[in-house]
Amino acid sequence: MVWDCFSSFGMGPLVQVHVQVHGRENANDYINVLNNHLLPYLEELDNQNNYIFQDNNAQIHRARSTLRWISDNIDQLRLRKVLI
Repeated sequence: MVWDCFSSFGMGPLVQVHVQVHGRENANDYINVLNNHLLPYLEELDNQNNYIFQDNNAQIHRARSTLRWISDNIDQLRLRKVLI
């Protein structure tokens, strides 16, 4: 499975996600991707612009642990001008 993000500046990292359970990504896998790939990618972007964090409402995107991660990291995302 792969994960990617993009902005008006181009594509972000294409990440191969190593899934833990039955070949399906779980919320912990997704949170690891956000920590290890989304946040560093956001650091590379121009801070003069606003960005929108968007997902497709998959179960892992709405899992309690994922929503807790977003809540715990909301200040860090706002510093990078990311709208949720």
